[in-house]
Amino acid sequence: MKHIKIALERGDVYGVAVSYGNLGFLKFYNPEEHDLSVVYQTTEFELAREIGDFGRTGIAMNKIGEPG
Repeated sequence: MKHIKIALERGDVYGVAVSYGNLGFLKFYNPEEHDLSVVYQTTEFELAREIGDFGRTGIAMNKIGEPG
């Protein structure tokens, strides 16, 4: 969460997206936190789409199973 805070302070939307994606990836493997994983992955997807990062959007879509 420290990276997200720093990225937010700097206005680094890409950094925030990557951080949420990484957190979501880690939460995915814990059955108790799977729902939270989907929230983080969806946030990564939305932020990547917002800044026009098609590569990061694709990565996020792959993680959450979002059809193109």
